[in-house]
Amino acid sequence: MTGDRQQYAITGNPSDVSRMNQNGHHTRCSRGQPSEGRHPFGTGICPRIRPRIRFCIPQHIRFCIRPRIRRRLPLPFLIPALLTLLVLVLPFGFGTGWTGTAAHATASPDSGLDSGSVSGSGSGSVLDSATGSVSGTVSDSGGWAHQPERLWSFEFRGEPLQQVLETVARVTENDMIYDPVMIEDVVIFRRIREQPMPRLLSDILADTPFDYIMLSSGTLVIVRKVTDEPAFGSFTGQVSDSRTGKPLQGATILLADATGGTATNSNGVFRLNRMISGSHRIIISYVGYHPVETVVEIRPDEMVRTEVALEPRPFTFTPMVVEAQHPDLAGIDNRASVQSLSNWDVAGGLRDPIRSLGLFAGLQYGLPLQDIHLQGGRQGEHRIRLDGIPVYNPYHFGHFYSSFSPLAISDVRLHKAGYGADEGSMLSGIIDFEHDIPSPGSRGITVLGDPVNANIRADISYPRHPVSESSRKYSREDAPPSRTGSTSDASGTPGASSTSVTPGTSGSPGGSYPTLSATASFRSNFWDVYQEPNLQRTLENWGYVDQILAENLLQGTGTIHSEYESLKQVTDLRYLDLHTAIRFEPNRFHTISASVWHGQNRIRMSALNRRYEGEMQNNYLYTRDDYRWRNVIGQVRWDASPGPRTTITTRAGFSSGRMDHDYHMFTRSTADIGFDFDTFLSPETMIRAMSSAAPVEPRHDGFNRIDHGLLSSGLQYHFSPRLRLESGLELNLVSSQVDFSAFFFLPTSSDETTFFGTAYSNMHYHPGRNWKITAGSRFTRLDSQARLFVEPRLSVQYDRVNSGIGYWSARLSGGVYRQFIHQYDITNVGPTSLVPSFTVWSHASADEPPKAYHLSGSWLLQPSSLTTLRLEAYYKWEPTRYISSPRSLATDIGFDRSSAGAFSESTRLRSSGFSARLHQLLPDPRLKLMLGYDYSRAEYRMSQFGRTVPVPWNEPHRIQARGIIDVYGPFSVIANWKSVYGRAWGFRQAYYDYLWVKGTRTIGGQFDFGTPENDRLPAFHQLDLSLRYRPSLGSLRVDVHLDLINVLNRRNVIDWSLKPAGMTATQPPQTATASGGVA
Repeated sequence: MTGDRQQYAITGNPSDVSRMNQNGHHTRCSRGQPSEGRHPFGTGICPRIRPRIRFCIPQHIRFCIRPRIRRRLPLPFLIPALLTLLVLVLPFGFGTGWTGTAAHATASPDSGLDSGSVSGSGSGSVLDSATGSVSGTVSDSGGWAHQPERLWSFEFRGEPLQQVLETVARVTENDMIYDPVMIEDVVIFRRIREQPMPRLLSDILADTPFDYIMLSSGTLVIVRKVTDEPAFGSFTGQVSDSRTGKPLQGATILLADATGGTATNSNGVFRLNRMISGSHRIIISYVGYHPVETVVEIRPDEMVRTEVALEPRPFTFTPMVVEAQHPDLAGIDNRASVQSLSNWDVAGGLRDPIRSLGLFAGLQYGLPLQDIHLQGGRQGEHRIRLDGIPVYNPYHFGHFYSSFSPLAISDVRLHKAGYGADEGSMLSGIIDFEHDIPSPGSRGITVLGDPVNANIRADISYPRHPVSESSRKYSREDAPPSRTGSTSDASGTPGASSTSVTPGTSGSPGGSYPTLSATASFRSNFWDVYQEPNLQRTLENWGYVDQILAENLLQGTGTIHSEYESLKQVTDLRYLDLHTAIRFEPNRFHTISASVWHGQNRIRMSALNRRYEGEMQNNYLYTRDDYRWRNVIGQVRWDASPGPRTTITTRAGFSSGRMDHDYHMFTRSTADIGFDFDTFLSPETMIRAMSSAAPVEPRHDGFNRIDHGLLSSGLQYHFSPRLRLESGLELNLVSSQVDFSAFFFLPTSSDETTFFGTAYSNMHYHPGRNWKITAGSRFTRLDSQARLFVEPRLSVQYDRVNSGIGYWSARLSGGVYRQFIHQYDITNVGPTSLVPSFTVWSHASADEPPKAYHLSGSWLLQPSSLTTLRLEAYYKWEPTRYISSPRSLATDIGFDRSSAGAFSESTRLRSSGFSARLHQLLPDPRLKLMLGYDYSRAEYRMSQFGRTVPVPWNEPHRIQARGIIDVYGPFSVIANWKSVYGRAWGFRQAYYDYLWVKGTRTIGGQFDFGTPENDRLPAFHQLDLSLRYRPSLGSLRVDVHLDLINVLNRRNVIDWSLKPAGMTATQPPQTATASGGVA
C-alpha cells in the first residue's frame, strides 16, 4: 500500500503539534543505529527558555507518517505515535558497532561514574587527511535526559555534520531527528572538553546555520537558525606556483557546497564576497597542478586572507596551454605541467613556443613554410598577442619559426571558436603569450644553445626571501581533509602531496612588500660564424629557379626555351629578439607590470644561374630575394583590487610592425659584363660583380607598416560567489601603409588611419555546482562609420564528477565575431623566392567589417587519472570576409590603386571540423602517449575561378602521435609522428594566383591551373626523435638533447613545380637531419 506524505508543524508549546497539508522532505532519526523513520522539518524561531539550553520553536515541522495512515490524525494522537516510533528504533541504538565515519571513540570514567566504551570502523567517505581516519574521545556515564550532570569530551576533525550527530546520539544515547539533505556538506572542526549535553550540542552547531530544539519526549530536533539576520564575511588571497612563486592567472576557487566560485586575475588574486559566516570548504585548482581543499572560517564583517601555493604535476607532456574549456571542479586536468627549460620541446629541430602549438586540437601548424591556421581559418583570422598586445608578423625566417625566445615565454592561452566577449574581436580566435616574470626571490642566469642560435636569460628580484619567517605553511597532509576522504592528488596518485596553503590573519596578508621582479632574454643566430649544414641545404633547395615563372616574367610567356642550371647561391640569415619584463608589487593587491619586446630578422639569397641550352644571349640569370621584418611592442599594466568585490585592470600599449621585400631579377650575357665566367671568375666573385651592377629595373619593392596604439581598462565585480560581472573599454588608434612597385603587380599604394572604440560586458554565472554560464557582448564603433557593431556571445558548460564513465565535462558556445584589422597574404611570384607569400596588414575603415558566426562544442572525459579524452567540433559561417585578390593586383580592372580594393576582394567562407585527443599515462614503464586526429573542411569563393573552391591551406585529415618515455634516471626519449592526407592546390601558389590570372592557364596541354581542387598532393608522413639527458649537478641544471628530424628519410612533398625535362612535376627534397643542443 502507498500513502500520502503529510506535513506537520509545532506551534507554541513543543508538545502542541498541529498538522499542515504540505508535502515535505525526508529526515533521519538518530539513536544507536539510524532508524527507518524519516521526518521533514522547516525553519524555526529560537528563544532561550532556560540557561545552557537553546530551545527552538519551529515555524513548521514536517513528519513522514507511515504508508497506512491516509487520513488526518487528531492532534492528541500525534505525540504517542512519535513516541511509539522512537521506542521501536531505540533498541537498535545499543551495542558496540556503528557505520558512521567516527573510526574510534572511547568512554572514560568521570566523577566516579561507571565507564563504558564504544568503538567501530567508519564507512563514510570523509577521512582524516593524514591517516585516513577520524577519532573522537568521549567521557560519558549515561544519557542526558536522565542524568544531565554528565560531562562529555569529543574531538572532531573534519567530519560531516551528519556523522557527528550520529556519533553524539550513539555515544550519549540520546534520540535525535534531522534532515540529512539540509545538513549536507557541513563539516565540523571542534574540540570539546567535559561539557554537559546542552553545551556540547550548542558548541557543535555554533558555526553552522543550525540550532536544535528538545521535544517533551526528550528527542532533539535539528532545525535552521532564523533568529538573526545572516552575517557575511569575505575570503580573498593569492594562488601561486609553489616552486617558482609565480602567480597563477585563471585558477579556479570553488565552494564545495555549490554556492559559487570565482577565478584568479592576472596577479593570481581572487575574492569571494558575501560568504555566510561559518565554516566553508574551498576547492582551489589550476590545470597542470595538484588541486587543494581547505576549510575556511568566515567571521561576520571580516575578511580572511590567505596564500595558496599549488604544486605542479610531476611529469612533462606538452607545453602549458590553457584552452577555453577548463573544468571548474577540482581533480580535472586538461593540460600538462612543464618545467621552464622544457616548455617547448617538440622532438626535433628548434625549440619554439609557436611551433609547439601544432600538438593541440584545431591548430594546424608544423609543415615547412606553413602558417598557423586555427580551426579552418586562414592566418589573418586569428591574432597572436604578447602580454595582451597584438604582434604583427611574429616570425623569423618567413614562417619557419617564431620570433619569441623559448626562455622568455611562460603560458599560452588559446581562444578558439566560441571564445568570450572579453577576449577581443577576431574571426577565428586569439593566441595569447605571456612573459615569464620570475617570482620574488628568484635570481639566476640560463643559457640555451643549439647549432642554429643561442639564448640567454637573466633574472633578478627583490627581496631575496619575500615570505616572512612567521608565515605558517602546512602541506596537504596537515590540511583539513578533502571531500573525497583521500590524501591522493586529483589524478588519483597516492602520496603526490606538497601543495601548501599559507593562511594569513584577518586583515593582514602574509609575506613581505614591496617586491620587484625583472627578467631579460636575448636570442640571436650566428650565421656569419657557422652555417648549419642541414639548414643551408634546405635554403638551397627552396631557392632553385622555377623555369615557368622565370620565362613568364622575362618573356611574358609560359613557354620554356631552355633550362637554367644553378651555379651559386649565397644566403644571409640574421635574426635577434630581446625581451624585457618587470613586475612591481607595492602590496598584495596592487601590481604594476611592464614589458618590451623587439624582434628583427632578415633573410637574403643571391643566386646565379646559367642557361646551358638554346640561345647564348643573356645566358646568365641573376636573382636576389631580400626580406626584412621588424617588430616592437611595449606595454604598461596596472592591476588593483580597491575593494573586496572589485578588481580593476588598466593597460596602455603600443605595437609596431615593418616589412620590406625587394626582389631583383635580370639577365646578362658574357659580352655585357665584359668577362667570361667559365674562364677565371669564381661564383662568389661573379655574384658580387652582378650585385653591384644591379639596375634599378626590373625589381619588385614591397613595403608594409602598421602602428597600433591602445588603451584599455577592465572592471570585475563580484555580486556573489555565484555571479561575477566584467566590463571594459578599449580605445584603438591604427595607422597602416601598403606600397607595391610595378614588377610582379600593378603599382599599389594605400595609407590609412583609423580610430575605433570598443566596450564589452560579460557575465559569469554558476547556477549550481555543475553548471557555468557565460554571456556577454562587444560594442564597437568606427570613427569613419556611423554604426555600432554588436557581437553577442554565449557559452554553457556542464561538469559531471561522479558518473558511470568517470568525470566528464561538456561545453557549448557560439556568437557573432567581427574583425577590424585585416591581414592579407600576397603570393610571392619570384622564381627563386624563399618564402611563398608575405603578409601585409591594413584596415579599410570605409568597408563593412568582416563577420563570422561561430557554433562550437567540446566534450572532456576522464575515466581515470591516467586517461583523458577530449572531443571538439565547430562550425563557422563567414558571410563577409576579405582576402587578397590576384586579379586586382595583376590586372587593371578599374580599382583605385590607393585603396585596399587594389589588393583585396570580398568573399564568403564556410568551415567545419572535428578534433580528438587522447592522453594516456602508463606508469610502468613511465610512458606518456598522445594520439590526435583532426578533420577540417573549408571552402570559399574566388573571383579568379568564378566558383567556390577548397581553401589552399586546408589539411582535411591530420593524424598525430607523441610519446615520451623515461628510459632511466635523467635519460628520456621523445617521439613525434604526423601524417597529413588530402591536401589540394598541389602546385606553387604563384601558378594559380599569377600564371592563371596572366593568361597561362595550361602547360603542355596536361597541367591545368584552373582546377586546384584536383591537384592533390601525396600524403605527408614524418617521424622525429629527440634524445634528452638531464643530469643532476647540484644547483646547475643541464639539459643535453639530440634531435633527429625525418628519421625515415621520406621525400615529403611541399608543392610541385614544372621543369622542361618531360614536363614532370618536381619538388625540393626533404631529407633526414640531425641537430643537438645544450641548456
